[in-house]
Amino acid sequence: MYIFIFIALLLSTIWWFYRANNNQRQLPATLAFFGSCFAYTFTLFVTAHNSIYSYILLLPRDIAALIIVGLIANNLKSSKAFFLMACGVGASVFYAYTYLPSLLFNQKKNIDAKGELLVEVRNKANITNLQKELSRWNATLKPSFESVNDTESTKLDEYFTVDVPENANIEELINHLNKNNDVLNVEYNETYQLNLPQNTSEIKTFSSSSFNDPKIAEQWAFNALKLNELSAFLKDNKIKPKKKIKIAILDTGVDATHEDLKDNYTSTKSSYDKDKQTHGTHCAGIAAAVSNNKIGIASLSPDKSWITITSIKVLSDAGWGTQESIIKGIIEAADKGADVISMSLGGPSDDVRQKVYNEAIRYAQRKGAIIVVAAGNENQSAKNAIPASCEGVIVVSATDYENNKASFSNTINEVKMGIAAPGENILSTLPNQKYGSYSGTSMATPYVAGLIGLMKAINPKLTTEKVYTILKTTGQDTKNTTQTGKLIYPVKAIQALLK
Repeated sequence: MYIFIFIALLLSTIWWFYRANNNQRQLPATLAFFGSCFAYTFTLFVTAHNSIYSYILLLPRDIAALIIVGLIANNLKSSKAFFLMACGVGASVFYAYTYLPSLLFNQKKNIDAKGELLVEVRNKANITNLQKELSRWNATLKPSFESVNDTESTKLDEYFTVDVPENANIEELINHLNKNNDVLNVEYNETYQLNLPQNTSEIKTFSSSSFNDPKIAEQWAFNALKLNELSAFLKDNKIKPKKKIKIAILDTGVDATHEDLKDNYTSTKSSYDKDKQTHGTHCAGIAAAVSNNKIGIASLSPDKSWITITSIKVLSDAGWGTQESIIKGIIEAADKGADVISMSLGGPSDDVRQKVYNEAIRYAQRKGAIIVVAAGNENQSAKNAIPASCEGVIVVSATDYENNKASFSNTINEVKMGIAAPGENILSTLPNQKYGSYSGTSMATPYVAGLIGLMKAINPKLTTEKVYTILKTTGQDTKNTTQTGKLIYPVKAIQALLK
């Protein structure tokens, strides 16, 4: 959408100069220009989403293109020249912005420029020979996942990251690696960027005597999830946790000092305990904000004895991450004893194999972790998104306040374990003692992670398959159940667990 709106802005500029040079009425062209400017500004904001780096990268390029088009158009005279320029600008900008970057660098646009490939080797002892072969392309390699603790139960320590120079033919290199007997698997080290939809304007409110948190009225999702029933059931039956469960938020970091998080927070590494981007802190609040502390919001966790959250920073301050950084985060979370791993990240993938993702997921599951991932916000099948299409993960779609599939949410009917949770206009914590509402399957995911945390606190031996079976059989229908999966029903899930 962004590229087409920018082309419209350029074409309206050409039209304005055409009418000016031909002494025609300017109002239609002026309205078109300013309308395109407004649409461009809005779309740029959506594309950049809280990232100053995106503005720095996009704005100078676009302003330069606009100035050049204006200067050329101001010197045209004939209608034919304006028509040819309009056609040329439209086609050239579309080509330059969409295809040229990948052709110039001879690689896909969505792979890490500092380590384009992940390669699994047959025998690490032969790595010197492989490095010699890579010298033909001036490519270098280094171990991808040195931090993995249990090398006996996984092949993750046999993966190496290959850095390919910009002028090298990456496809030729991949073909060569695939023919090498020492190489078992080659994958792109794909990159992902957070991309949250815009909030809608209407928010339903929630009223409750079960929570004393002052912003509870703005948490409409608590009504959809019938959390008054959950709170009453836990209290009336005097249900207590057998274990305090650790939920790892794999994201942009978490503001560990936030007033509504700090009492439920455990630090894994000090560098993970801040969040310039805001996304990770928002997800952490949904999963396990401190309830009934007369501050801010509440979460599914009734008090501080049930859940602790920790942060594993896998995305940059600009919201970018790579397959390698995310998998390192899964490994670290598992090795640090995470019971639930919440991943509100990912995106469309061009690579069908994803063997290394699946290996990392199996590693975490053997360590006892249940992995919950966002379905994605592209309004398509989650089978096309990573890590949503991986084996062994619970995939979460998003619903709105009218119990429909949220317009942006990917569908889960083509993945094995799909479930739904509220994901539109969700109020939660933001860095620097702030609160705000975001929309996305990113917001739905920590609701499910928080519920699974409660379930594991009651029965620490729960497996992914058992948890999903309970969530599915006790869940509520939505207006689009086939596409969304069942909407989680927390009190019914806890009741089924206790039977």
